[in-house]
Amino acid sequence: MFLRVITRRSFKRLSKEDYVKVDVDLKSINDYSIYEDDIGLQLTWFGHAAALLQINGFNILFDPLLSSRASPVPFMGPYRYRKRGFKSFSELPQIDLLIISHNHYDHLDKTTLKEMFKEFKNRKLHIFCPIGLKKWFLKRYNLLKDQITEGDWWDDFEITKIENPSTSENTITSKSISKSISLNEHSMSSSSVMSLLGSMNNEESLITGKKLRISCVPAQHSSRRGLFDGNKSLWCGWAIKSDDASFYFAGDTGYRAIPENCPDEDRSLYPHCPFFTQIGKIYGPFDYACIPIGPSNDSNIATAVHVDSTDAINIHKEIQSKHSIPIHWGTVANFCTIEITHDPNLLRSQMKKSGLPLEEFNIAYIGQVLKLLKKDTYKNKNKNKDKDKNKDENKDTNQEQQQQQQQCELLEQQLLFINKEE
Repeated sequence: MFLRVITRRSFKRLSKEDYVKVDVDLKSINDYSIYEDDIGLQLTWFGHAAALLQINGFNILFDPLLSSRASPVPFMGPYRYRKRGFKSFSELPQIDLLIISHNHYDHLDKTTLKEMFKEFKNRKLHIFCPIGLKKWFLKRYNLLKDQITEGDWWDDFEITKIENPSTSENTITSKSISKSISLNEHSMSSSSVMSLLGSMNNEESLITGKKLRISCVPAQHSSRRGLFDGNKSLWCGWAIKSDDASFYFAGDTGYRAIPENCPDEDRSLYPHCPFFTQIGKIYGPFDYACIPIGPSNDSNIATAVHVDSTDAINIHKEIQSKHSIPIHWGTVANFCTIEITHDPNLLRSQMKKSGLPLEEFNIAYIGQVLKLLKKDTYKNKNKNKDKDKNKDENKDTNQEQQQQQQQCELLEQQLLFINKEE
């Protein structure tokens, strides 16, 4: 059944009518630089596992599958039913960091990356990827070795972004426990960076340094792009932390392997991956997390490497996430044999069973911008807002909530349309 459905759908050719429109809040994304002093974290889901994290002045893009297919060839394979919501990367702010979890085609898409690097402002971004992928990037793109950092599980990196308003240039440095690497817009050596900093000693008022801690964390998955490279590169998740906020990106991961038709009450009989509890103890709690909830199939053949909604909730609890959004669903067809709406529906029902508030792990629509304000911002707003402004803000908030509710309802309607009989 699984192979028959997958084979039948693999060669489907998409017309313009097949794609489902997506509205991305580009204004909020591009206005982040204006309001970043008030925002601890800003997160936008672009569908599947692609996400844009804006934190402490950094624009970080995760696992972007933003082209039409997740496949080595353009005419067959899993394909995006949902548009990405923007025409070109020129509509997005400059990407500072590209972070990849593993090399599967739905997470490492060369078509998307080629388009992204064509945009001049993105050519000097820095890449974080698991061990074994650096040579893949160097072979295909005009990148310098210093632009790519490979991470092993439990590696920690401190990233510093130094802004010089007089030249409008950014310098990014990365430091790990074992070595220090200089990563910046013009690929300077460590000595060049030190020289730059030394020459600016008299202009310290013009320089601001913004820091992040980036940690490569374990995942239960695999890697492969061809016939002979199975598990030759690592797979991982990532933890991001600033002084004001923290974020966890699971990438692709399993939680435990369970047999077919296993009742929920029997799941606890089977061993599960211990990494998530360790991640929570070392790096948690997290303000936001992106956790996969699919794909789901008629059998449990993939449960060792893909979580469903039931075990995604366990990950949410073990990593100590305050707010999680589900990823890896509702975007790409030909990934599973169960209806594309199955995973979010299961998530809602399992959240109710677990007794957790729905807002802790809730559906976000593609293009929706989620914001976490800094604690000081909350205090200042409560002190300084006047009555008239408060009324306007409440009105805008109500309108925004109504719009988000309409978007979520539209999302479900569109997903039902996607699953119509072919």
